[in-house]
Amino acid sequence: MHGALYDFLRDQGSIIGGLLALAAGYLAFTGAMRAAEKQVTAANAQTGALRQQNSDLKTESRRRLAREAIIATKLLGSVLLIVRADVAKVTKLLDQPVYFGPNMVAPATIRQLIYQLPLDIVWGNLGVCGTEIVNNYLLLDAKLDEFAKTQVYAVGIIQNELQIITNLLEFLERQLETDAARCNAVLLDTSQPD
Repeated sequence: MHGALYDFLRDQGSIIGGLLALAAGYLAFTGAMRAAEKQVTAANAQTGALRQQNSDLKTESRRRLAREAIIATKLLGSVLLIVRADVAKVTKLLDQPVYFGPNMVAPATIRQLIYQLPLDIVWGNLGVCGTEIVNNYLLLDAKLDEFAKTQVYAVGIIQNELQIITNLLEFLERQLETDAARCNAVLLDTSQPD
């Protein structure tokens, strides 16, 4: 009887071994799946953190550029105010009764009364502004340079040139206001909620 029991158990040993191997395989599979799920979750969390970091960097970059542009528009605006004051001073001088009448001539020094800031001083600030502002500021700079170098002193011609410069100043001031408003909108749009 012991022999038969021994033979039976010996024959069943391979079945039991197979079942134990199947159970061990299942446990290994579920363990590997759980580890893979944890890795996927960790990778998704890392990806989400990187996306947030990229978004924060983009937002901060937009804010920095907007702040720099606002500073540039204020500096350029103050340069335009200086030029505008000088143009007003020259216009007021030419509006005196002594210069009324046809073929009146202004003093030779009148063309030197408008201050022209050297272009290299404002160049760094211009780089932050829009293309239209850069183009129109360069046009204004060229007109001021031309105004200072022209040797025609007829009051009518000088007044016409002053009007062109005034028109350019007004146009540039409007562009600077628009640019500043756009930059302020970017700052408001990207501000951190408190």
